[in-house]
Amino acid sequence: MLTDLRMPGMTGLELQAALAARHIEVTLVVLTAHGDVSTARAALKNGAFDFLEKPVDDAQLVEVLRNALRADRERRASSTSRSAADARLARLTAREREILALLAAGHLNREIATQLEISPRTVEVHKARIMEKLECHSLRS
Repeated sequence: MLTDLRMPGMTGLELQAALAARHIEVTLVVLTAHGDVSTARAALKNGAFDFLEKPVDDAQLVEVLRNALRADRERRASSTSRSAADARLARLTAREREILALLAAGHLNREIATQLEISPRTVEVHKARIMEKLECHSLRS
């Protein structure tokens, strides 16, 4: 999103704050003829991708917008990937989460079985279900 610092009704910084308050994630580029260091710092500190002063060179503006779009695509892809992983993790039962945590900590099946007072075979069954629900072929990194 490209916004000006001074707009009728709402400033660019107010728009940025309103979007953040509504948890709307957008890559924001601020453009202004009335910038100063403290305003630029505030915009960037609150997540603006870039802060440009007018007059701005057309090629520079296009380059900044291309970079902002690329960064936004990467952020969305990462967010989608995280959401999918969270959804798979949500499928696990409490016991499966417990076993996954112990596996992630490097414990062997026999150690987990002893600690949880279940059989090693039960750990293997849970491990197979974990792998199925997480849609992975291995629990190793």
